Amino acid sequence: MPLEIVVSKPSELHLSFNDIDSLKTVITGEGGSGKTLLTVRFLVEALARVPGQDLLVIDFAPPSFLYKSVKIGGMVEEYIDLPSDVKILKPEKVYTPRVSKDPSLAGENYRNMEPLIDLALSLHKKYVFVNDVSLYLQAGTVKDVRKLLSLAPTMVINGYLGRLLEDSSEITENENKLMHYLSALSDLHIHIEPT
Repeated sequence: MPLEIVVSKPSELHLSFNDIDSLKTVITGEGGSGKTLLTVRFLVEALARVPGQDLLVIDFAPPSFLYKSVKIGGMVEEYIDLPSDVKILKPEKVYTPRVSKDPSLAGENYRNMEPLIDLALSLHKKYVFVNDVSLYLQAGTVKDVRKLLSLAPTMVINGYLGRLLEDSSEITENENKLMHYLSALSDLHIHIEPT
């Protein structure tokens, strides 16, 4: 059972990377709640402590965009210039199935993202940061969650778990189920719930 922490914004969280080193940390929250910002905060702290070649960033996020007047999405590189010795894996194109109202795009994302997880497994990094894993899990399986958690001893993974993008589609149901499963298997689950 993971330790669970709920905050209304990332700045309320008084943990540093030192506190989460050697843990599988999952950050969930509403669209635009600051999941990527918190992930980047931990990444910056990690870069100050460990060699860049020990780090891997997997970025499944689309570029940031406005949805119902809320800025959502956002790639890690929109927040930080990564040093050249930090490996980053990202698909060439990321689709937004719910926003586009095209559930078939979830399968397209999965086909583009799954090879990156396999590549990440072969890299044997000590620290892995995953941005916007929920887009991968929309068409994923329980097996994918377990594979994801086996990537490194220390992981920071963020993903959407909220109501802004809620609909009655199968991809939303699968995403919610697997995000809850991922959170349950983590050591630390941080949920950002804006007030």
